[in-house]
Amino acid sequence: MEALKTVLTLALHGMRDCFNGVFASIKFCSRTQNPQRVREEVKKNGDDPKTISSVLIQCGVFGFLVWLPIYLFRNVLMKCVYDYFCSYISEDELESIAFLPPVLSGIFFCFWTFPLFIINRFLNLTWDQQVADITSEKAGIKKKDNIGITDSWSDQVTSIGVQVLYMIQCIIVQNLPISIIVRNVLSTFLLSLLYSLYAFEYKWCSKGWNLPKRLHFIESKWPYFVGFGLPLAVATAYVESYSLMDSTCLFSVLFPFCVVGSTITFDSKLRNFNSPLRVFKLSACITDFIYTRVCRWLLSGRRSWSYPGLFVCGNQDPSGLACCSRESFCSMTTEQVDKVWVDNVRTPVV
Repeated sequence: MEALKTVLTLALHGMRDCFNGVFASIKFCSRTQNPQRVREEVKKNGDDPKTISSVLIQCGVFGFLVWLPIYLFRNVLMKCVYDYFCSYISEDELESIAFLPPVLSGIFFCFWTFPLFIINRFLNLTWDQQVADITSEKAGIKKKDNIGITDSWSDQVTSIGVQVLYMIQCIIVQNLPISIIVRNVLSTFLLSLLYSLYAFEYKWCSKGWNLPKRLHFIESKWPYFVGFGLPLAVATAYVESYSLMDSTCLFSVLFPFCVVGSTITFDSKLRNFNSPLRVFKLSACITDFIYTRVCRWLLSGRRSWSYPGLFVCGNQDPSGLACCSRESFCSMTTEQVDKVWVDNVRTPVV
């Protein structure tokens, strides 16, 4: 009973922090800037300084522009096409053109919906990062500057792999042959943790936290992060019952508020739950296995690390991994492979 009380308390705490992101966004948007400071920034940078309100408006407008053509196509154009054919041909002849709606929908998806979906994802990554940076600046949160480009790139690639595999895991759970209520509860539970990971990654990456630390942190305090991601998971799941694209557009509009909420929270002061929930363990293990195999395949195809036209390390490695043969490389551990990969990519020979 005490454990259930703790879970509910932490979950409500997370939901409160999520909604605080909305109120904080409104507060930041309504706060007027010093005109003199604005003029100085415009004179220095040559353009208007980014604000929370401008980025949120960009997310909302683009999400609406993505959703509106899809809505008009489904509810106006397709209806007009159906009424047009019904007025000129009989019901028996309608069966001969039954292929037309799926074909039109497929063409519209390939040449409009899917390209806009990809563009929307990339733009939202940029806008969400801007929201996190602006919120950190207004909240007085300092970012860690000494993060290596190669380390960050490697960490982000691995993080994307974990998130994709975890999303597949959520889809599998959502299609299990069990009660629909149990399926919806489990999938919403898992999606809440994923959305929390999405939102807090901007803050944790700016602190220099690597992926294992981020996953361990969210798994150790899972009741809080379930509560934090629950409002967004419920909203998108409800809209997804009508259309996946409607859900995606809604997510792109609401997610920046979650980023604001995650940036201003004091999540590091939360106490760990007694029973960590290793929901990301399977995805992390598969991603680590694939990453290691790909690195070994890319690196073991070369004759040796000392080959003149290939990569060499700028600093001699004491363990002797900077210059090794194919045979010795194949027996390395995952950590050693990652070290060799990062060291060799960092300083290529020109």
